[in-house]
Amino acid sequence: MGVDALQFVDSSGLTMLLLSLFSIFLCIPEYPWYRGVIGLAMTYTWIYVTHRLSHSWPTEGPLSFVNWHWWFHHRTPKLLDRTVELAIETFNDLVLSLGVLALQYVTGVWWIPPWVIVFYSLVWTSTHIYNYSIVGSSTHRNHHEHVFKNYGPDVMDHLFGSNYEETLEDIAPISFNAILAFLVTVGLKQLFHPQAV
Repeated sequence: MGVDALQFVDSSGLTMLLLSLFSIFLCIPEYPWYRGVIGLAMTYTWIYVTHRLSHSWPTEGPLSFVNWHWWFHHRTPKLLDRTVELAIETFNDLVLSLGVLALQYVTGVWWIPPWVIVFYSLVWTSTHIYNYSIVGSSTHRNHHEHVFKNYGPDVMDHLFGSNYEETLEDIAPISFNAILAFLVTVGLKQLFHPQAV
């Protein structure tokens, strides 16, 4: 039995609407409004794919040092103090999620508006570190028990069949992350690109 549209709207709809509205606002005036929504969807996909790929990188042998996500987030026993590991994981999350900026720069193809990438990178990183790692959630615990499930964002897991359970994660608490990330992104945009604000 799959998830129906009403269940999705109930667990994710308002937060997805908020994320979309913030993304639209961050696009204007440089990009048409719809690029914010498309950019958000592409950023969701980028985060899902990079996280899923990080679980296919070596975890043993000489190349395992490349897989920071495994070393500092999944590996047991923990090697460092938890605070240090969370700082490294924050850096890792930002590098992976902002990596699409570097890819767009190298290729010269700007499919996703840069401020949408910055915005959602802050949303995802803060969600992963604070909501999942510090506060904790059953979705994230299931991911650690079954490392090839629940990569996140939850909607992507349901779309690609990598969800652990059919139940949808209630992402309403992420609204607070989105509001804070939006304010930080607007501040950064004003600082680095003041004519666009």
